[in-house]
Amino acid sequence: MKTDNLATRLGSYTKAKGSFRIKQAQTACAKIEAASDVKYSDESFVQKFLHRQFGKLIKPIGEQGNQLMVLPQILSGCEVFYNTIVEVAKNYVGSYSKCLDLGCATGRLTAELAKMASKSDCTGLDASQCMINYADAIVKGEIGTYFKFEAPESRITASSFEIPCFGVRNCNFVKANAMELPFRNAEFDFIACINLMHRVPNPKLVISEIARCLKPNGVLLVSNTYDWEERYTPQEFWFDNFTEQLDAKQWKLQFELDGIPWISNTFNRKYTTAFNHIQVFRKTEKPYMLNANFFKNFNVF
Repeated sequence: MKTDNLATRLGSYTKAKGSFRIKQAQTACAKIEAASDVKYSDESFVQKFLHRQFGKLIKPIGEQGNQLMVLPQILSGCEVFYNTIVEVAKNYVGSYSKCLDLGCATGRLTAELAKMASKSDCTGLDASQCMINYADAIVKGEIGTYFKFEAPESRITASSFEIPCFGVRNCNFVKANAMELPFRNAEFDFIACINLMHRVPNPKLVISEIARCLKPNGVLLVSNTYDWEERYTPQEFWFDNFTEQLDAKQWKLQFELDGIPWISNTFNRKYTTAFNHIQVFRKTEKPYMLNANFFKNFNVF
């Protein structure tokens, strides 16, 4: 990552807002990015995320004999969440839509978008090379049908789960930073940004880059849990309403759904639940107004 450059941009922004000095912002940015790099590059953490994207909830009580099942069969990890995201996206992604999945992790949504945009390209972007490696292997079918997951440090018992064969060839993955996207202006028809804002040092830079890379009339699908932590994002940039972060003249809300659960195992008998705020925005362009004096050059007037 271009840490120095990002730190300078973060510092410039905070100085303009009068919050804290550039040097403090640069230090905060560097520490946050370093901590994030370590966590999201850890093989064990990435495998946990793979389980969250593709696996079922691990049941704390066995299925043998007369033992009671604490969780019903229908309750399964983040499946409800991802199924909801996919169904929402289907209303805005066509066969020729060029798509970008920001913070793609192990690539489930990226592959689903590639299936929808079958006659175009879909790019998954993540700052973790380990995440990208898994995502690329899954799309290419190199991991296999079943993946065995075990996290002894969290006392999570082994669980085998199925990884679907997506069968897509119009999908690619890029290691890059969402605050500094390596794409041209107005390159994408559809951008997904799922639970990423609270894991970057400066969400405003991500929003700015999305606006730059999205085509006029393009669609942004965003999901937020607003689960902020100082180790990822300085409090200066926290918010609890994504709509308020957007320019109302440039973005129009198309769809909104709140309260969709994201459930994951933290320990064998412990689960955490976050509730997602899903929104769809369409990027509009301010109409180009010609000056009245322009027409004086034409005899028809």
